[in-house]
Order: sequence, then structure tokens, then C-alpha cells
Amino acid sequence: MRTARTIIIALLVALPAAGLGKSPELVGDWVINHELTDAIAPEFKDASLFSGMGSGRVSVSVMGIPIPRAEAQPAAPSGALKDPDVLSCNEMRIEHVGDELQLTYKGVGSEVLKQGDYRGRQTRWTSRSINQRYESTSRKVTKEWELRRDGRLLVTVEINPTKDKKRTYKRVFERPTISNSSNEQTDPAS
Repeated sequence: MRTARTIIIALLVALPAAGLGKSPELVGDWVINHELTDAIAPEFKDASLFSGMGSGRVSVSVMGIPIPRAEAQPAAPSGALKDPDVLSCNEMRIEHVGDELQLTYKGVGSEVLKQGDYRGRQTRWTSRSINQRYESTSRKVTKEWELRRDGRLLVTVEINPTKDKKRTYKRVFERPTISNSSNEQTDPAS
């Protein structure tokens, strides 16, 4: 009985430690596949009758001069919120460095993902997927990188603004092939 308990405790301690040094299968270079991305892209439909007509609040003015309202006006944001870089890139590289994942979006930017709750971002990963969630006062964002059975990488980004409809974006990436890299390196005009 005591030996079985010792073996179980040893396994429970060893299994998580064994998985820490293992790199995810997602590590490496990825190139977007535009055809597959277009095929799975959700259509954005706005079925609202009064869409685009403002927030529905009435403003009153006398001879072109607006009359102030008793309610507080929300402060205008200093700039539009930037969409995640993964939505703007055509190529990306995922690297496993220590206990971090470094994602480099060619020509766009980069980000470092740390396991757990770090700077308001909840991130976790397995050998075949990465999940990250974060929220601000104006929106919630969920990003998921998932290795599909066919070997392609499906990236799903959900942006849920507090006062608007949730948007879901999907991108399909695949490993670069010789034909992809030779097309980029050779310029037919030269």
C-alpha cells in the first residue's frame, strides 16, 4: 500500500515537470493560405434596421448651437484600438524560448506569451494549441492558435466590444513549402 502511494506521488510530480521542457508542435515558420482563409471566413452581416445611424440619442440644438445634456458624455478615446497583429500578417514564426513563446509577425510586429496570468493576459498552451484571453474597459479579446489534423494552423480571434457585436476572425496558416519560398525569392520582372 505504501509503495503504491509512493509511485502515484512520484508520477504526479514527474508528469508536469516532464511537460515543461517540451516544445509545442506549433513551433516554426507559418505562411497564410489565402484560399483556405477565405473559405472559412465568417460573413459579417448587419441585420439591424437602424445600423449606422448613431447611438440612438437625440441631440438638441438651437440655431446650430448644441444644448448641453444633463447626462455625462463618455470621453472619446485618444485613438482606435489596434487589432491583434496576427490578423495583419502573412507570415509568422513561433519560437519556444525557456518558459515563453515568442511570436514574430513578419513586417507587422511581435509578442511574447507567458504561461498563466501575466499583465492581465491569461495564456495557456499545449503541444497543439495556444489560448490567450484579455480584456480592457472597452472590449474582450480571445485568441486561439490550433494545429488541425491536416497539419495546418487555424488562428481564431474573437473581439467582443462592450457596446457592439462580437466579431470572429479566422486565418489558416501552413508550413512554408519549397514552391512558396521559391516564388517569394525569384522575381519574374528581373
